[in-house]
Formats: sequence, C-alpha cells, structure tokens
Amino acid sequence: SIGLATGTTYRFQVTAINEAGESERSEPHQSLCAAPPSKPIGISFTDSSRTDTVVSWTVAADNGGSEILHYEIWVGVDGRAPDRRIWWGPGTTSDTLTFTAGTHLLVKVAAVNAMMVQNTIPGIESPGASDAVTFYAATPATAPPVVISGSTVVSVTMSWGVPQDTGGLKVTGYSVYMDDALGGPLQHVHTGTEQ
Repeated sequence: SIGLATGTTYRFQVTAINEAGESERSEPHQSLCAAPPSKPIGISFTDSSRTDTVVSWTVAADNGGSEILHYEIWVGVDGRAPDRRIWWGPGTTSDTLTFTAGTHLLVKVAAVNAMMVQNTIPGIESPGASDAVTFYAATPATAPPVVISGSTVVSVTMSWGVPQDTGGLKVTGYSVYMDDALGGPLQHVHTGTEQ
C-alpha cells in the first residue's frame, strides 16, 4: 500500500479469488509503516588494550520513521565479514568487549528500530548497518632498540632491533625520524621493512 502514515501500524487481511467467488479473509496481520534506520557513522574504538575495547559511534541520522530501540555490534574474526552479534543495547557506546590478543576483526554497528524487530530483520542484513571497520585486538609496539654503528662527516649509520613488545601483532615496518640539527622538530625521513 502507498500513501500510508509513517510510524503508524496498519492491519491487513488477504482473500483469494477464483471463478466461484472470494475466500474467507486470512488472519489479520499488522505492520508498522516504517523503513530501516540509516547507518550509524563515526565508529571508533576507545579504552583499547591488547584484549579489550569499547566501541562508540554517532547516532543514525534517520530513524526510518520508527524509534530506534537499540544498537547491535556484529563482528567477523580474522578478516571475515561480520556474522556474529556480540553486543546490543541503548546509546552510542558499548560495554567493554573482550577478544583474544592479536585478533583481526571486522566490526559493524547496526541501528535497530521497531519495524526491523517486527519483521525479524537481523541488524547486520539491514540498510541500518554501518560499513565494516577494522579493529586489531592489539596495541602499538614498544620502541625498538637503536644502535648508532658509525658516522662520517656527511652520514650516520644506524640499526635497530625487534621491539621488546610487538603489541600482539607482527611488526610490518619501521619509520625513522630526524631533526635538522638546529633544535627543530623531528621529521619523517624513512619508512621500510628492514632493521
């Protein structure tokens, strides 16, 4: 039906018609005239550690014509598409979520309104689900140990070792910063995978 009032619940019945006439009416069914809410945006991770994080987001801009009842957090482990709901509740911040250290997750946040609950649409499959965001259950590595092994009048030779604590993930590269020898700020001068 078209021309219905958004946010209103309507009842419907259906009959079958053939040459002999019209059937009895079906049992009444009701439906809320609303759409799924828009996607939450601005997903971020705070209070992160090697195993814990809190997920935050900005409310869905459009509730679809029906009050948002709750939000859901869905994850996929090891880079797989999110397929498991791990949290649901009100507001725009989750409780502390715990994962195995070093786990690579794809995370989605879904806004769920009454229309979705009434029609049993899982949050992850709705247009109200955010884009997937990557989260690593890890922390940045500690600074690597540095050794200056030589210098000339125009160069310095240095090397570094593996950090004592990799943060729970494999180290994939190193960056070198250097100042201008006049007290200026350190500037990025090199990125590479070699030690």
